[in-house]
Amino acid sequence: MNILMILETRFPPDLRVENEIDALLEAGYEVTIIAGFREKLPEIAYYGKAKIIRVFLPLFIYKSSIGSLNFPFYFSFWKKKIKQELLKTSYDALHIHDLPLSEVVLNLRAELKQHFKITLDLHENYPDFLRIAKHTQSRLGKFFFNYRQWLNYEARMVKLVDTVITVVEEMQARVIKLGAEPTKVIVVSNTFNSSKFLAPQRKPQSDELILFYGGGITVDRGLQFVIPALKELEKSIPNIKLWVVGFGSYLADLQALAKAEKVENLVKFFGQKPFEELLDLLSQSHIALIPHLKSPQTESGLPHKLFQYMVTGIPIIASNCKPFIRVLEDNQAGLIYTYDQPTEFIAKVLELYGDKAKQDVLVANAKKVLQEKYLWEYDAERLAKVY
Repeated sequence: MNILMILETRFPPDLRVENEIDALLEAGYEVTIIAGFREKLPEIAYYGKAKIIRVFLPLFIYKSSIGSLNFPFYFSFWKKKIKQELLKTSYDALHIHDLPLSEVVLNLRAELKQHFKITLDLHENYPDFLRIAKHTQSRLGKFFFNYRQWLNYEARMVKLVDTVITVVEEMQARVIKLGAEPTKVIVVSNTFNSSKFLAPQRKPQSDELILFYGGGITVDRGLQFVIPALKELEKSIPNIKLWVVGFGSYLADLQALAKAEKVENLVKFFGQKPFEELLDLLSQSHIALIPHLKSPQTESGLPHKLFQYMVTGIPIIASNCKPFIRVLEDNQAGLIYTYDQPTEFIAKVLELYGDKAKQDVLVANAKKVLQEKYLWEYDAERLAKVY
């Protein structure tokens, strides 16, 4: 079977897409990827045996994506590029990463009278992702973006494609509620792939209590409720520190917040780091944080870092998003607090501080449930069966 993947953003890197390609190649399928890019990169590249066809996105086309339901430029651009490939090569299946281009592919199947299977791989709740994205908050962004339109578009698409893939059970239930046939909605999660991750040797700093956050720095990641809590925590834990590794649109806001709260000496922003350096910093930490805001978007996925924290052996404190509750609290593998309640967050940190027995129980349970339920091998098998 010959599968064409459609990805609007640069590839590589993208751990989810990499894992899926590896699984499909291992199952004996052929995979080609069409991926967008903005930088100067070769138009043809390879990821293992998978061919990558890169499509350069002019700035106007790139910025027009949020208005694509009302203005045809973005969809027309991608339709032309995908059509060129479909006329050159016969594919048995098209695998679309994220919501926007699903109608483009459906229209091409009808226009060209081809019979390829269409799989829609929803990495997240796309309408709610756009609703909180920084680029939709500007005056121009608000003019182009219509939340209700994207919800209606999503509801139409999940009914028309052949298979819908979601990251978590919560998103699966949401898609079925939108009207998708339940038997065609499956979960392929961002679980732990041991072939791509070597757990670092633990070497926590003995003279400090280090809270660690690694990942994108956007408003929905919830660090704005963690930083003010440091002032109160310092009263009980004078040597407390927060390490933030990553980059994003909300970084300057958080730096200003730390200064306003007079805790800038307790927070260290490392910026973007290579993955190996991030892991080294993680290994020196004592508690790993996933403080995401609770929203339809954050409750529609699971970050890779959750499972990386679990296998590394670091106690985890996470916000009360439903997937975190299901994975951590239900298995006694981590502590949960209400995302916008700093006093609850403070209580959870103090609960773990100095209680080595408690930490050991959480870590042991996390490693156990990881092996039983959350290994990529299980999801790779489900993905292969789609085809």
